[in-house]
Amino acid sequence: MMKLQKDICDVGLWLCRAFKMASAYLRVDPHYDQMEWQAADVVAMMSCTHPDPMTPAARAAFRTLGYDINDAEADRYDC
Repeated sequence: MMKLQKDICDVGLWLCRAFKMASAYLRVDPHYDQMEWQAADVVAMMSCTHPDPMTPAARAAFRTLGYDINDAEADRYDC
């Protein structure tokens, strides 16, 4: 899980720089039984409630890092 947490921080910092934002919230939903490079969903938000246009860029960044983003309809949690 440490790798995922580091990648969340790295992608968040990249989004802030790329979109000239002071902060960005990332919600990454891994499955409980996820393998190292899998996530059910990635959403970027400017506030805690509204998805943002940065979401496609965030998903692309995680895919570039080698993640497979695929909702397998299994139990998942927010990270």
